[in-house]
Amino acid sequence: MVSYLDRRKPLCGSGLDRARRGRGWLDRAILTPLARWQRRRIVAALERLDEQLLAHVGIPRRRIPTIAASFNSRGVSDAGS
Repeated sequence: MVSYLDRRKPLCGSGLDRARRGRGWLDRAILTPLARWQRRRIVAALERLDEQLLAHVGIPRRRIPTIAASFNSRGVSDAGS
């Protein structure tokens, strides 16, 4: 008999698995367009900076699109510098 306090065996399937499976439509409908919009905002903000400020933070103007594309949904760069 499994106690209701036993965490090793869920009582009714894994909710996490269901959540991961059901997230595909959410990604396509909301999260993907949101990520594109955020990347466009990053590009626009960086392109407004002058050359001296970009040089100070170590971003060459030609790399702005690449840098913006490297940010994930948490705003953290996945790629190295």
